[in-house]
Amino acid sequence: MALAENLVAAANAVAYVKGLGIRACNKVSDRLAAEGGIERAIGTDLGMRTGDLGVAGAGVGVTRGVAFGNLRPKVAHSIAVGYGNCQEQAEIALLHIFDAGIHPVDLVYFSNPGYDHAWVVIGLDPGAQSDNLRSWGPHAVWCDPWQGDGIAVSIDDIVKGKVRNMSAIYKCDSLERIEAGLPASMLHIA
Repeated sequence: MALAENLVAAANAVAYVKGLGIRACNKVSDRLAAEGGIERAIGTDLGMRTGDLGVAGAGVGVTRGVAFGNLRPKVAHSIAVGYGNCQEQAEIALLHIFDAGIHPVDLVYFSNPGYDHAWVVIGLDPGAQSDNLRSWGPHAVWCDPWQGDGIAVSIDDIVKGKVRNMSAIYKCDSLERIEAGLPASMLHIA
């Protein structure tokens, strides 16, 4: 696929996931919304808790392991309960992209001290090196429905420093910080 097609597919996947209204238990804003707003959360320990969404959040962010064979049931669960952190939201996006016939597509994971993250890459070059985004290929696109309003950008724009909407809080704000996390494919669909 060409870069322009991959960017459109990524933007469509982000819009699809955002349109589902999926909340993340590791985002304060989503936990406040689940509680019924800031007024209902005042005087509680909501801002200090992580991962506590009761029954609706059960199973969210429990594992980083994923296989294509169990992807559809995992995605169906996340959609049904309306909750999912970065990996669950990336899995929903990946399946949406796959079902649209876009290949290759990868579920990518990285880890920095005190933080980890998962997202989708469309068009990842087969010879890509974890610590060298320049090797990811000219058609590679970062698709990340979890970050803010969602991210759909070319890897080349990240390499060239053109992207300014990646999150510094989540250590995705520079090429160096992303590469330091040694991003690797957890699931590759050719």
